[in-house]
Amino acid sequence: MSEKNWLFWIRKMLLFIGSALILSGVVFFFAYNWDAISRFQKLGIMEFAVISCALAAYFRGLSKITGQILLLCAAVLTGVLLAVYGQIYQTGADAYELYFTWAALIFGWTLISKFQPLWLVWLVVLNVGAVFYFESFNSLRYEFLHLILAFVNGLVLVIFTAFSRRGAEWLQKKWFEKILFLAVLTFLSVPTIDFIMSKKILFEVEMIATIIWCFVIIGSYLFYRYKSPDMLPIAIILVNVSVILLAIIWRLLDIKIFRYFNLGESFLFAFIIIMVSGCTTWLLRKIALQVHKNKINKEIKAKVKKISDEPVYIKIIIGAGAWFASLIVVFSFSITGLFNNGYTAIIFGVIYMSAAVIISKISKNIFSRQLSLALILLGNMIVILGAEVGFNENEIFAILVSQAVICLVFYPLFADGIYRFLAPLILGIFALFFIEEKDIVIANQLLISFEALLAGFLLLRVKRKSFFVPLGYSAMVLFFVSLLIMLIDIFHFNEPLNLSSILVSGELIVLCFYLARGRKRFLEPWLLTAAAAVILLSFSGQPGLLAAIGFLIIGYEKGDKFIMIFSTLFLICFIYLFYYDMRIDLAYKSWVLIGSGLILILTRRIAGWLPILEEKK
Repeated sequence: MSEKNWLFWIRKMLLFIGSALILSGVVFFFAYNWDAISRFQKLGIMEFAVISCALAAYFRGLSKITGQILLLCAAVLTGVLLAVYGQIYQTGADAYELYFTWAALIFGWTLISKFQPLWLVWLVVLNVGAVFYFESFNSLRYEFLHLILAFVNGLVLVIFTAFSRRGAEWLQKKWFEKILFLAVLTFLSVPTIDFIMSKKILFEVEMIATIIWCFVIIGSYLFYRYKSPDMLPIAIILVNVSVILLAIIWRLLDIKIFRYFNLGESFLFAFIIIMVSGCTTWLLRKIALQVHKNKINKEIKAKVKKISDEPVYIKIIIGAGAWFASLIVVFSFSITGLFNNGYTAIIFGVIYMSAAVIISKISKNIFSRQLSLALILLGNMIVILGAEVGFNENEIFAILVSQAVICLVFYPLFADGIYRFLAPLILGIFALFFIEEKDIVIANQLLISFEALLAGFLLLRVKRKSFFVPLGYSAMVLFFVSLLIMLIDIFHFNEPLNLSSILVSGELIVLCFYLARGRKRFLEPWLLTAAAAVILLSFSGQPGLLAAIGFLIIGYEKGDKFIMIFSTLFLICFIYLFYYDMRIDLAYKSWVLIGSGLILILTRRIAGWLPILEEKK
């Protein structure tokens, strides 16, 4: 990764986080000083903020990311201004009027912005306004609401797709288009499922929505398959069709698993789920090879067929199908009391898991993989259920030991990345429950530090074997979850210098040294500044911030989207906790938020001068 790419990524992150902190500070400022400020001051401050952001965006230029972010801030603050106006004068207007007015006022900015995040904000405001509008009229059915929302979002999707195909540069990153497509299918699926499950033939909204759903599925498949080949929308289409197909099968067979606890029906529907998800995965693989047949050679085609090289969405479909199938069977087992004897449950669980290993070794096709994954998940859950029943007095310890044994035995035997990710994750969660029960603070901090070291070591390895990659992902997610559980509910960092903060900061300094590729470069001023910031941040008592930043750096360095997505989500959570736990009132907190945002934006500006300084030298 070049220094230019690193600098661009860091500056973008600083801009986004800094802008979010400033907007949060403005909201907190009004929340605290609501009674202390006159209505003219409230409106004047908000109007000044909106106009300042809009003018700054104009002079900065909408072709630059800073100008677009400023216009996004102006759009968000417009909503705050309308809320302030409604609170001051108590107009008695319904909530939908505020959202529709907000959407109308910022539509012009959204139109000229050429900025997909602002379009997302505008569309969310419009959709929320529509929901509140229908809630104001109880006579209207919610199926009609879903149909209207599908139409609105579908119209925007068609317009965006048309402009992107004409070569609009700002639409070439199609993440917003895919979100819209998912929203349209979701809104259409709800009344379609209602139509399928209804015992009466309805010739109203549900039937209309079902007909439209059929046309949308066929048309979108033809478009994304032949006109604009894209595998993610095709995956969304096939998954949506699979859900509708399962609803049809449920209705035709008149299955009543959750009413009469029929074990035979549970096994039947679990098998049907495996078959449907297996067919979906098989079709996706086949279509992917056909879509890329002109782009890849036979050697790469062979790699695509391997489990370790499958796209994430295929792994999600396989895992979700196996998970739901095993969950239905376990639910029926627990309700019917078939495994009231804990030892019997453990024996049956081990049998299921052993059968899964044998099936995975004998056959490698997609259906046997689905079946083996469902069996091993089913067996794992049954063993946990048996340990809970058989050792009622020490159930947490028994579950922890049984899950540890399962991981040691079946992790190397069952070569499936999904299970190798889930099994250690389950073990770590039960370890947290055990530590909570025994109230051992030092053990929890040592566990957190071990998870950080394990995840960092496995994910930073240059030559990563598929055997260890799922374990590294699992350790990373466990690390974040452990910190969240401790900070929110179970344990608290009351001391500024606790073990976890010191160890995590030390590990991040080692990470900086690793990325510096040697001592000479590590002594550069910007890296020394980063190391000093890590040490200072450790005194805050919030190692979660350090953890999220550290793994975000690892994800960017390795080009791993999975790490980056999880790190970003947890970074948002830890930033929220960091400011929430400050023992100061909203007045000071609002200024701290605004000041923090300004510091980050100033840091971004200084970082932009670094290449200029190097050229002058």
